[in-house]
Amino acid sequence: LKFQVVLFARTQRMDALNTSGHPDMDLPPEAGKNGSFRLDEEAGTEISEGKKIPSVIPYAAGCLCVMFSSGGLILGLGPFGSRLVKDGYIEDSSDAGVIFTGGFQIMTWGSLVATHMASRWGPRWCAAFGAMLALVGHVIIATAPKPCDRMVLMIAYGLIGWGGNHVYFSSFQFACLFPENVAMADGALAGCFTFCGFFLLSLNISVISIKVFFTSWVFVVLAVLVMILVFYPDQPYKLGDPARLRMPSRQGTQNLFNLSEYVATLKFLTEPKMRVRFSLFVFVFSWMMCIMSYCDGAVQVVHTAKAVGTAYGDWGFPLISNSTFLFAPLLGRLIDKTGFALPGLIGITVSQLALMMLLLPDNVGAAWFNLLFINGVSSSAIPMQIGFLHRALDGKAFNVGIAVVLIVQGLVGFLANPILTPNPWGDQSKTPIFCLLLPTVLLYSWPLYEFRLSRRADQQDEECEQKGLKGSGLGLAPPVK
Repeated sequence: LKFQVVLFARTQRMDALNTSGHPDMDLPPEAGKNGSFRLDEEAGTEISEGKKIPSVIPYAAGCLCVMFSSGGLILGLGPFGSRLVKDGYIEDSSDAGVIFTGGFQIMTWGSLVATHMASRWGPRWCAAFGAMLALVGHVIIATAPKPCDRMVLMIAYGLIGWGGNHVYFSSFQFACLFPENVAMADGALAGCFTFCGFFLLSLNISVISIKVFFTSWVFVVLAVLVMILVFYPDQPYKLGDPARLRMPSRQGTQNLFNLSEYVATLKFLTEPKMRVRFSLFVFVFSWMMCIMSYCDGAVQVVHTAKAVGTAYGDWGFPLISNSTFLFAPLLGRLIDKTGFALPGLIGITVSQLALMMLLLPDNVGAAWFNLLFINGVSSSAIPMQIGFLHRALDGKAFNVGIAVVLIVQGLVGFLANPILTPNPWGDQSKTPIFCLLLPTVLLYSWPLYEFRLSRRADQQDEECEQKGLKGSGLGLAPPVK
């Protein structure tokens, strides 16, 4: 398969077509500086049937589905873990950490299945399958005995995250309805993901037990399933497509075992002009997500309730660390305006600070600041991930790119669980933290590389202007002022 270049206008400054024939990017003349790559087999497959509707309607429906039934629900670990102990399912909060980190790994690897299924079956059927998968996890927890094996709870928790991420990743194609602000739209969807964890705060209410909550949420997920069948398209929206409402069908569904598009997409991602940039991005994102997973599981173990109070885990942890909906859209907007260098620096710095706060056990100030830093890791990492891939890949190729990133993320995530959780050094609690902290120095290579690309873009823009040409054609490198 070959690649077709489609114009992706990201900012007003970068809407010019590439007519300079710049040697750094081997693209045809119609490739803009924001060129994203789409598989040839998708050319001419625009959504043209059904009733045309305002773009905000399906986007809002996607946000609601992510908000109520995404993998972000499992991020409400604090009240969930406390309630598991209170209701007699597990013995102590350390078991809750194992349930979360293991469940997070299941969600990560399950997301690989989700992105592959989205590329073969389309957003509607992929998200619907995920909703049904999440239902299984909810039923298992709702009917679990007391006490319950933590592995059973971990698997059920992971199924909720796995199924929820079918909904989550199937929803990002709605951002393509807003090509001028796609990263901001991505950021808002990412914020809805973590907002979902807020619903577990209801477990702090005495009359709402584990059984009551997860039984009730079965009906919530069923309502989400109906919304998916109504508003999600059979084939993903592409950049600039109009929003349409149409009856469910199997149009465009393909064999799950057909991997031809992986070969084509990987060929593009490993080309000399893309290889270094993509590799640096994947490494940085995966390490940041590993740090977030480890911190989420360790924060209540390091900062004990005896030292910082029960309100820290029951209310502070889920409210502050999961309120990324306040910041993720801003990071997305920053990406739209400046590129990835500055957001990358912010994300790496807050990742380091989140780990450093764990080096101060039972310090009340460090404990509360750490929640802000964990929020910062998620608020910066997710918009960078989706924003970068939306600029590089379009349509089904985007799902392939997500799959590649998830594979690396899952492999790196093994550091958080099972290598460093439970702590293999026993009482030496700082050793695993340093194992994650020291390599973060290498992460700065990516934003530095982005700054270099931006400087080159500025220089070549000046050269093009002097020659009366438009744009330098550096693809994914926006200007950084």
